[in-house]
Amino acid sequence: MRKNYIDNLRTAVVLSVIVYHVCYIFNGVGVLGGIPNSLSLSFCDSFATFIYPWFMVLLFIISGMSSAYSLDKKSVKEFIKARTHKLLVPSTLGLFVFHFLTGMINTKMNNADLSSVPIVIRYFIYALSGTGVLWFSQLLWLFSLILCLLIKVKLLEKYRLNGKKSIYLPVVIIYLSSLILNMPVITVFRIGIYLASYLIGYYIFSDEKVEEKIEKTMIISLVISILSAILYMVKFNFSDYTSSICLQDVITNIYAYFASIFLIGFFKRYFDKTNKALKYLSSASFGLYVLHFTPIVFIGFVVSLTNLNVYLRYILTLILGSISTFILYEVIKRIPIYRYLVLGIKKKKAVV
Repeated sequence: MRKNYIDNLRTAVVLSVIVYHVCYIFNGVGVLGGIPNSLSLSFCDSFATFIYPWFMVLLFIISGMSSAYSLDKKSVKEFIKARTHKLLVPSTLGLFVFHFLTGMINTKMNNADLSSVPIVIRYFIYALSGTGVLWFSQLLWLFSLILCLLIKVKLLEKYRLNGKKSIYLPVVIIYLSSLILNMPVITVFRIGIYLASYLIGYYIFSDEKVEEKIEKTMIISLVISILSAILYMVKFNFSDYTSSICLQDVITNIYAYFASIFLIGFFKRYFDKTNKALKYLSSASFGLYVLHFTPIVFIGFVVSLTNLNVYLRYILTLILGSISTFILYEVIKRIPIYRYLVLGIKKKKAVV
């Protein structure tokens, strides 16, 4: 059973990710992966710092909720098959037919000289270094398999059916999980907290009684979010917000959790509706997520080579990058086979 407010919340998070990545590639706080020696705006760095703790945690939570709704209609086998088509294919085969372009831009941006490397090997280097935002799809596919295993052995199923669930206890799980299964250097692979978020979404937040409780206690979540956000920003603003010191801090994780459940409650109350525009954005959100980073990093790199002032660099990258992303999505979804490899779309979707 699809829920409009979940679709709208997912769309909002994806759009915020696009804005975040514009801030990220120009960041001046030492976060790895941006454009070297680029000009930056401090308020954009602050925006990136502000949303980083919770936006991917929230995306995994609502992915867990959506998995529960999907498994209400599909068998475990059908669910895994659908997830493989939608997530694994674009995040693996898609590297070799589209995202190698991101790898090419990255190597150029960082002045890596691969001219002496055979072209076939160079192509594989480009493809593997073009993973970019696809880590989310890769982890989500892995988490889907773990969930199906838990379902098969009937672990925690009794808890999922239990209507008496606390919406505050999971903050402890979020904090503890932030301390484990973190990849060195590649900080986006925070397997512990993202797996916990996904399972919390499935086992706890997919319960309609819990969803109602989250909506009713929205103000409490908002107050805790604001207070923890203030403490978090005072402590970590203008520093590397992807460092383990930041991401494993108690305040950071309290903020991440309560900001997430506040937004779930807020969207449930005010955005549980749809129209043509929202339906289109909902259907396109995954494709926009998969495609957006390549045009943004390309345009950002190009404008960084010009004499444009820093404000125009951000504005042009955001506007042209967003337009390019929508155009790429509309073009690619119409190309048989290629749309499957890049977007996981097996058949052409009707234009809404």
